[in-house]
Amino acid sequence: MKSFGRADEFYRVKLITLSETQPEEFDWKEDVLYRNPPKEFTVSNEIEYLVMIVDKNTGESHHSYFYKFKPKAQKKFELIKKDLKELTKMQFQKRYHI
Repeated sequence: MKSFGRADEFYRVKLITLSETQPEEFDWKEDVLYRNPPKEFTVSNEIEYLVMIVDKNTGESHHSYFYKFKPKAQKKFELIKKDLKELTKMQFQKRYHI
């Protein structure tokens, strides 16, 4: 197994969108066997963005960065992607504490 070289030979970066949709509580109707939504139905939609550094050999995730806004997540993703191309494995591990 190779132990030195460019960081992109060993690691990759992933940007994942996590979305959680939660409707408000449902009203119970006694004469029906299922629940109906309330008359004013609203949905709370939580979206988070996850940037992960993944080991190509093992598939193990080493670092995860959570962001509420896509531009910040995209910026971190691009920074890590650039570092993967420019740094050696040792430099990358030191910078990202792997």
